[in-house]
Amino acid sequence: MRQILCLVSTLCLTATASAADWKAPAVFDLTTEVVAPNPGAWTATMGTMPGANTIMLGGGFEGIHRRTLVIPERDAADTIHLSYHTMTEYDTYAESYYDGARVRVYRIIDGAFTLVRTDTVPKGGARASGWMSQAVIKAGVTEYRHGFAGWVRPDYDYTFAVTAIDTEGNESGPSNLVRVRKPAKGAEGIQIPNQTINLQNIPPEDRSEREAPAVPTGFALAGIDETTGIMTFTWQAVAAPDLAGYRVQMSNTDPVTHKGYGLDLAGKATNEREKIRHGDFVFVDLDKPTMSRLTDWSPRVFNTYAAAPPANLLFHPDEDPAKSWAFVPHPGPLPAEFADPGAKCLKITVAPGAVAEAREWKFGSKTQDYLMVLPVGKPIVIEVWMKSDKPTDDVSFTFRPSGHGWQPELPVTWKATPTWKKHSIVVTPTTEYTSDIAGELKWEVTGKGTMYLDNLRMYWKDRPFMAPAAEEIAALKTSHLHAIRTHAFIKSGSSYSMKSLLGGAGETTIGGDETLGNQLKVFASLGINPWLQIEMHMSAEEWAGLVEYLAAPYDPAKGDTPAKKPWAAMRFKQGQAKPWSEVFAHFYFEISNETWNTPFAPWTFLNRSATDASTGITYTDGQLLGLWQNQVNAALKASPYWKAIAPKWETSLCGWYVRGGEDGYAQSAAKLCPDARHITTAPYNGGWDEGAVATTADDNGRFLALTFTPQRGDRLSRDLANDVETLRIKGINVLPGTYEAGPGYSLPGTVNAQQIEAEAQVMKSLAGGAATLDSFLNAATYGFRLQNLFVYGRGRGFWATHAAIHVGGQPYPWYRACTELYNAHGTGDFLRVNTRSVPTWDLAATATRQALAAAPLVGTYLTRQGDRFHLFVISRKLDNFPVVGDDGFTPVTLNLPFTSAKGITLRKMSGDPRATNLDADLVKIQEQQLPATAFARAFILDAQRGADARGLPPASIFMYTFTGCGGIVEAPPAPPAFRAQPVDIASTEGLSAALEVEVQSALPRTFLLQWQRQRGTEWIDVPGGVTPQLRFNEMAVADDGAVFRCRLSDTLLREPLFSQTAKLAVKPFVGPVFPQATAPPTGAADAQWAKAAVAPLNQLFNSAPPAATATVRGLWDEQSLHLLLEVTDPEVQDSAGRAWSGDGVEVFIDALNSKLSKYGREHTQFYAGFTTAKRPEYANGSNSTPLQFSKLPAVMARTATGWSMQLTVPWAQLGGAHRSFIGLDLALIDRNAAGTTLKRTLADSKGQAWMNPASFGTAKLAKP
Repeated sequence: MRQILCLVSTLCLTATASAADWKAPAVFDLTTEVVAPNPGAWTATMGTMPGANTIMLGGGFEGIHRRTLVIPERDAADTIHLSYHTMTEYDTYAESYYDGARVRVYRIIDGAFTLVRTDTVPKGGARASGWMSQAVIKAGVTEYRHGFAGWVRPDYDYTFAVTAIDTEGNESGPSNLVRVRKPAKGAEGIQIPNQTINLQNIPPEDRSEREAPAVPTGFALAGIDETTGIMTFTWQAVAAPDLAGYRVQMSNTDPVTHKGYGLDLAGKATNEREKIRHGDFVFVDLDKPTMSRLTDWSPRVFNTYAAAPPANLLFHPDEDPAKSWAFVPHPGPLPAEFADPGAKCLKITVAPGAVAEAREWKFGSKTQDYLMVLPVGKPIVIEVWMKSDKPTDDVSFTFRPSGHGWQPELPVTWKATPTWKKHSIVVTPTTEYTSDIAGELKWEVTGKGTMYLDNLRMYWKDRPFMAPAAEEIAALKTSHLHAIRTHAFIKSGSSYSMKSLLGGAGETTIGGDETLGNQLKVFASLGINPWLQIEMHMSAEEWAGLVEYLAAPYDPAKGDTPAKKPWAAMRFKQGQAKPWSEVFAHFYFEISNETWNTPFAPWTFLNRSATDASTGITYTDGQLLGLWQNQVNAALKASPYWKAIAPKWETSLCGWYVRGGEDGYAQSAAKLCPDARHITTAPYNGGWDEGAVATTADDNGRFLALTFTPQRGDRLSRDLANDVETLRIKGINVLPGTYEAGPGYSLPGTVNAQQIEAEAQVMKSLAGGAATLDSFLNAATYGFRLQNLFVYGRGRGFWATHAAIHVGGQPYPWYRACTELYNAHGTGDFLRVNTRSVPTWDLAATATRQALAAAPLVGTYLTRQGDRFHLFVISRKLDNFPVVGDDGFTPVTLNLPFTSAKGITLRKMSGDPRATNLDADLVKIQEQQLPATAFARAFILDAQRGADARGLPPASIFMYTFTGCGGIVEAPPAPPAFRAQPVDIASTEGLSAALEVEVQSALPRTFLLQWQRQRGTEWIDVPGGVTPQLRFNEMAVADDGAVFRCRLSDTLLREPLFSQTAKLAVKPFVGPVFPQATAPPTGAADAQWAKAAVAPLNQLFNSAPPAATATVRGLWDEQSLHLLLEVTDPEVQDSAGRAWSGDGVEVFIDALNSKLSKYGREHTQFYAGFTTAKRPEYANGSNSTPLQFSKLPAVMARTATGWSMQLTVPWAQLGGAHRSFIGLDLALIDRNAAGTTLKRTLADSKGQAWMNPASFGTAKLAKP
């Protein structure tokens, strides 16, 4: 869609600029026309509160809690059938892990997620045992080498067996079993040279009726290499003409006891509704008192970090009879002063001579920035609550940190008493820690008997536990943030309960000891609203509990008790009597984080689908987000306290700019979620979020950052604004915004130390600051209300807003510009700025940015609050780059929309564009009051006005505040008008096309559109044609010569406006025509193929044409698409046993003929390798949703001149729908004995089809 709105004239100018002019002066006409209402101050994302007063983590001992989301693989009454991968998380959890879990089963019924069953998993109900495939060895080889990693469990039996598989996927039973123990030598890091093949797994129910190959015999462990630890297994070959290979399997349980994978439920379904169905959303909730390597973790992870004990313990609960641990409820009465015990404590039992230890590597020297630094002379509190189990127990607790000198000297030892008692000491570091090795905090329990521990804390004495440092309070106050997004509570993996989320500081299973209850106290003290990010998995009772916690009054004097109001009582106990709904003006709400982003699974919806059990409608991706958000919102509204918070509550849907458009990820969610208020994306400048390579610490890297807004940011903002405008016209009232934005960085682990530093040098420089403020202001002109700075925190590399305290603690320029300039002084309605002249430059394309001719190099923005105006002028230039020898200054004239001002304040960030705040506070805000004589209607940036005679310095930010303005030239609300008219379309039958208009409109936008088609002398409304784009999914010859126009109406218009007319010219389709089949074809000899025209594959993009040639014919029916490839090839290479090893064909299908540039649900790419067997060697493409090859019947034959292949692809595997014209391409893969591969294609001559569906050709599905 072309832009509906184009509000920043410095950017819109580029559409007509013909040549770049670096030296052009910048001249702007400023108006009072509002293009976007005041969005207020911007927000920020925060994880655990920086400077939170805790040195040792995890001392709340709240136990082990896990939640996950699983999807049943098939229907069953009382069993949740799961895959090996889901049930064990790729061989991480053992069979008994989920015993005792609680489950909630949701199903879509009549367009809504509905809870259909709750149940539990009894002891023995969790099943996670079976064969695990290790490798498929190609036919002709009867040897397999296996090496165990060093972390795999020793002294344990592992069972191996081998099966035989034919080319149809039929698999024999297992051979004789061989049990082995891990050799003493681990084989990690060693390349093991097995001769494997890539064989698709075919479910047993889809295999052919032909008999499976014989069971391999003579399977044995032939030997162990003592140097490498590699074991060699051998077996006797199986004699079968269609043998594909051998699957070597391993089991870490006795095969006799294999149970498969899934959860057997304790209860029984009492009706059809309660039975488990494939596609249900099942949430699993588990609490465990201990985690044992022997029973809960798979032997594969025995000695890994994954299986390490919690709470920094150094021993396992059941491996040493002299010591054990468990998380248990608090025994005995608790004293009144034990105010925040939480639900659990840590129970440790030791025998004489045993030492139960725990350790955390926590602090470091001043030469690093990833560990905290303990300042010399700053007092620290160490405290713990504890008791012995019996009066006869003689157990003691000792705390012994390393590294520093301490006063008084440590370690300190306390003896447990039979009743709960708090022990504490105040110590002070007396020497600086200088080691390159992380400093150690260590504690231990010794003696004889059992001890209970809780609230083990180490924190600075100057403030309460988990309270932020004074430096953070000051930094947050100067930020003037509207809201903070609570990022500490997402990306949680195993996750948490609502009680854990809302608990007091340290009373949680969440890493970092952070809780929402603690953060809300800090936000309230600063006047900052909460943007709640909470994982999606809570039960309806928990969501209602959240509302009670936030909004319910609680007064014991009026009869309120924990029994009546348990959640409000929790808040009251934390010292907050007044409901939070009476404290904050706004609550923003977002479930989970980037639910389109698979690394955050299981709390994601991308590539998921679910079918409505009542209507049969299938929902996918963003639609599932919308329906799930409805389910959550319904649970919130069910609380009797909802009315108290509802006026302040705004739901935000986290979107994905890659999936934009009216049917984009969050956009499709908004269509199904009437409570949605915001659609947000993450338009980062550079980094992995943009898809960019690592930024280089040179002027090219800085110039790329500075020109982000004109080259990429403006388009991203405009596209989302257009999507929102289209939704508004359809009655869906959402606002555009950003859930994260700012300087972008590469992902940790993908860049080296030099690249990390390079990105910091650019993004945390003055140039990076100008670029970031520019992009945020630009987005605001498009009506973005919520904008979010990512991420508040301290550090040198990656995402951070401030330097570490020990290097000064100063904010980085990008954050300072957005908060101390805009948030503190620059908010207001955004006004239209018209450009007369601006310097420009031609920007080359990058991997993520389109080339842009004559990009504007000055950004100008104007906001207003009454008679106060704030004028931002930002330079996108550098000195000496890209124009060598140029000083980078720009003459600037600003024609103001008022004739006088009582006061003028200049706040600027200027100087060397390359300067950073990494090591010192070099880039500051310089503030000065300008004299009254500095005012002029034609306001020129010169020495009198804080610049110099040359104008605006490079990469600088100038912000002028004019107060007490008079003679304001008020711009009356302008009626809407067409900014861009529809243009004639010349196209071809079957292709999609669109007529578009752009509308310029005053606020609030109330205009309505209606497309009309001319019929004789009348104009007839086009049904559904009420958006700026009138789309034709398939151009028809009958539309040739049709004339259209668009009607624009508004209350500001006396009469409707009509666009100019646009005419369609539609040529008949020329290309492959596929007749409709009367029955599925049975192979090349089927008579139906005679009525299908032959289309040659004659496009080449190789240096030399292949020897093989090919043609394709097609048929179709309502169930499937049928393709017949006939190949003439003097040298046929069989692909048996391995995809891509011989001749074959790549198939590309776009069922909707969308001609989009990115793969979507309607696109597929797959490879079919020719073999003499009945089933091709299939392989899925890299960009499309994987196909189920077991449901793709094929007929292949060797011919006198080559080979043929008939492929059948069900429409159900292509999104379920198709049009009369489909996108299609085929690439013949011709390999010769020398291994050379050449291609011929039907349509794509540039080899782009694998990543760009727009390069597909077109085929017509003809009806009789």
